[in-house]
Amino acid sequence: MSGRFAVAYEDLVAGGRTPSEGSFLVVQIGDEFENWFVGIDDQKRPSVLVESETAEGRQPPPIKLENLDVQFHVPCKIERANARIVDATCSVMRLVSADRATREVFFSVCDSIAVMLGGSPKDSELSKAMRRLAEIFRRMLSSPTRKLSGLFGELCLIHQARLPHELIRDWREDDSDRYDFSSNELKVEVKSTSTRRRTHEFSFDQCNPPAGAIGLIASLFIERTGRGTSVRELQTLIEARVAGRPDSILKLREVIAKTLGSDQQSAEDAQFDLTLATESIVFFDLNEIPALRDDLPPNVSRVRFVSDLSASQRVDIDALSNSEPSLTAYTKKT
Repeated sequence: MSGRFAVAYEDLVAGGRTPSEGSFLVVQIGDEFENWFVGIDDQKRPSVLVESETAEGRQPPPIKLENLDVQFHVPCKIERANARIVDATCSVMRLVSADRATREVFFSVCDSIAVMLGGSPKDSELSKAMRRLAEIFRRMLSSPTRKLSGLFGELCLIHQARLPHELIRDWREDDSDRYDFSSNELKVEVKSTSTRRRTHEFSFDQCNPPAGAIGLIASLFIERTGRGTSVRELQTLIEARVAGRPDSILKLREVIAKTLGSDQQSAEDAQFDLTLATESIVFFDLNEIPALRDDLPPNVSRVRFVSDLSASQRVDIDALSNSEPSLTAYTKKT
């Protein structure tokens, strides 16, 4: 496990102590996060606590999921490393699941939230962030929303991009979004294949982008390999490129967790050929590939088809970016 929250948790449990009944055994994250604590409760469940003054007015209701318990402004007994117990008012995020991969997501997202909010977060900001965490864990109770190879392909595009933070900003919030990356002026759909033939499945809507917008396909080859790069390793590489941008890191972790759903472990187990994937990326114009273009008959929707792009003209993304500044982010890093 990596990250300040995960490391603090590992150090805490390595000590072998168990908190007193009804209390939390905690360690402080650091001087810059004076009100943030990592701990375990009396049932040894991983917890993150944020100390604050008792809030005035109506309190947000607690959030209880199968894998996460969130409570706002509750009286707590905090037990420090020196065994001294003090009373405090804290908002508490407590992990119910014992799964190691889920715990990694829990601490990594909390880490990002702390960096974004600072050492003494405002109540409104903390409440919003905790609900964002809860939504991630709610989605993690569901099945994965797409194939692991598809997620790896999207991450490859972000990893090799000149401005990865801009791609993360435009990355889909939900799997129902029409395009993987979308802004007012640019729509980009990533298509991966393991056949080394650029044949992909499209929806009718994808191949008919909005008027005035540039629509592109990023096609690449994704192959599993015994000694390659996992989704989690690729995530780490991307985070290194967007260091200093906590909003980008949080969204990256958020989308990956939601996409994987209940299969978080696959992000570490499955490995892919990163070199093949990044070197095989080519772009095509959505308006030029073989596709259905005419209006659909009345009462017909959700039309999908397979298109072979092998004879289609590729787009020179570097040349096109000279006249279309929005494409600069997608050119390869130097």
